[in-house]
Amino acid sequence: MYQGHDRRSGRRPRVQRGSDVQRKIVAIIDGSGVLYDPHGLDRENLEGLATKRQMCKHFESNALSPDGFMVRCSDKNLELPNGEVMTDGTLFRDNFLFWDGLSADFFVPCGGRPESVHLGNVDRMFNKYGQPRFKYIVEGANLFVTDSARDVLQDSGVILFKDASTNKGGVTCSSLEVLVSLAMTDQEYATHMMMDNEGVIPPFYEEYVQEVCDKVEGKATDEFNYVQATAIRTKTRRTEVSDNLSQSMIDLSDMIGKSPVFNNKSIRDKVLSEAIPTTLQKLLGVDVVLERVPEAYLKAIFSMHLASQYVYTHGSEPNPYQFYEFMTKYE
Repeated sequence: MYQGHDRRSGRRPRVQRGSDVQRKIVAIIDGSGVLYDPHGLDRENLEGLATKRQMCKHFESNALSPDGFMVRCSDKNLELPNGEVMTDGTLFRDNFLFWDGLSADFFVPCGGRPESVHLGNVDRMFNKYGQPRFKYIVEGANLFVTDSARDVLQDSGVILFKDASTNKGGVTCSSLEVLVSLAMTDQEYATHMMMDNEGVIPPFYEEYVQEVCDKVEGKATDEFNYVQATAIRTKTRRTEVSDNLSQSMIDLSDMIGKSPVFNNKSIRDKVLSEAIPTTLQKLLGVDVVLERVPEAYLKAIFSMHLASQYVYTHGSEPNPYQFYEFMTKYE
């Protein structure tokens, strides 16, 4: 859970690198328990946990403010700073999302049980005054909130971005991981993608990872801009926009895959040169990549790249003339 404000105006933060924005993480829930501090969890300690891949139970408790606390799953009958007695750490962890003292600007569920928030408990996502505990919910975990609960939250003013949109970065990343393994020989992969015995990371690996991150960020920006603008323009729930967008991409990708356009070498090479990371093309040469990677995989990359580029630009409604015009830049 995260809160923030613009120091200059008191407005909620803009997601922009380098801007004069103060942000604070007020709570973390993981497999080991709960970390909470209404004044913001110490950033240096959090970065230390991330670097060491440790759970929140390893957080330095002396870095918490007097109003903050750590509850481990193993804890029993622990008194919280507000005087409340927490009887069971695991139960507290499982239900902390609904704890009366919890609120934040952003809630980002990145794990947990599917359907954790459903029609039977969605009312607990509101405080005693009937106001949502979270202004924004960004689903980093699949199916954390049910469709019916999403509708209740959105109709109450919560800005909710669905997993179908927010998890597309993971799909992109995974596909590019597979791509590089298919394009390289075993020896090339060991040389350019694997840490050596002395712990040295190959330069190509670092460059490739950075380019993958850039591609993920670019696609995430396109997705957000489309969903946000379309929801505002059509006064439609963002979850519905995400569903329509995803289905449109799938349908268009299938249509492209069944068409003969992939067989046009000039178009195919131009599209794939956009979709395949340039670091990989520079290392092996685009012809080598196209020769080694199975045609079915290249065809899938080709079709989805065109589909996503078209839909983000022209929308989810089918329009043969617009698609024809869109394709002319590849001729």
